[in-house]
Amino acid sequence: MRLQQGDRVTTEAFSSAKLVISDTEDELTITNNANLVISDLRLKAGHNITKLLVWSGTVLSSVNPDRNPEDVFEINTPGQKIGAKGTQFIVGVDPLTGMATLWVLTGIVSSIEPNQPAQDMIYPGGEFVNDSRDPIGSIGDINFDDLIGQINFNIIEQILRMKDEIDKENAQFLEEMLNQLQNDSTEGFLQMDLEELQRMQVNLQFLVEHIIKAAMGANNLSEEAIAELIRNVNGSLENPINLDNLPEWIMTERERERQRQIEQERKQREAAQQQEMEERQKNNAALLQELLRRKEQQEEEKKKAAEEAKRKAEERYREALEQEARDRFDEMQRERTRKTTSERCGK
Repeated sequence: MRLQQGDRVTTEAFSSAKLVISDTEDELTITNNANLVISDLRLKAGHNITKLLVWSGTVLSSVNPDRNPEDVFEINTPGQKIGAKGTQFIVGVDPLTGMATLWVLTGIVSSIEPNQPAQDMIYPGGEFVNDSRDPIGSIGDINFDDLIGQINFNIIEQILRMKDEIDKENAQFLEEMLNQLQNDSTEGFLQMDLEELQRMQVNLQFLVEHIIKAAMGANNLSEEAIAELIRNVNGSLENPINLDNLPEWIMTERERERQRQIEQERKQREAAQQQEMEERQKNNAALLQELLRRKEQQEEEKKKAAEEAKRKAEERYREALEQEARDRFDEMQRERTRKTTSERCGK
């Protein structure tokens, strides 16, 4: 079906959706339990404007690298504005905690927090974690467990089929970064030394493999289905998936501490959310008990009122019968008196 600016897209459990922007050939793969709005979709001064607002769920964006550099592609969340110029990235909004996370597979993505003039640039293999209640955010390496926890089989399949493209784009990106580093030029990029670039080079070479490995051990995905998908896709890949002897993802000690801190904060938020939910359930149970008590009281009062009305009706009926009997008795007395008088007069 054809969608227009202002349309809302929602997906329920065990469902997925794919959107294609016809003018730019950008593609969006949407997971289950998602809620997003096409907030802007138009041609302005010869440039294509695409903006989406994601309230919940996860979206894989495949932005056409051949689109006009002046075109605009943005995905907004309640606490984050994400701009991309030809790249593959994933945005997820956790409906439980409200936390928005950006995972970059290829290219460079900019993230702008509300009321913040500076842009955060996120490289391939990186993520940006943003809580709508905390505008600062955190940039670091992809946390694969968190990523896998928010995507579904459809996105895994899409990533697998894009593996050659992802590998080539990242190899080109690393070559450009190395050239700029050797020429002592950092225009358009953040500062990065040779050691950090080498670490990124090793990691990005096996980025897709690390995602698939995490997916194989996830509770929310079928290991057998992913293994079957790998067998089906490998025949068409220049660099087939091979999880044997996969080197570890290289993290700095600072990055390990960052991920530990994010995990701790996430657990605290989930615990607070769970406690709040339990409190609501407890309050709802108490309210339900009170409503049931009031309903029983009202039914008892209605029952008593009905019984009282019945009693009064029966009393009125008896009184009416008694009055009728008295009237008949009086009439009989009067008739007897008339007969007695008539007999006396006749004699």
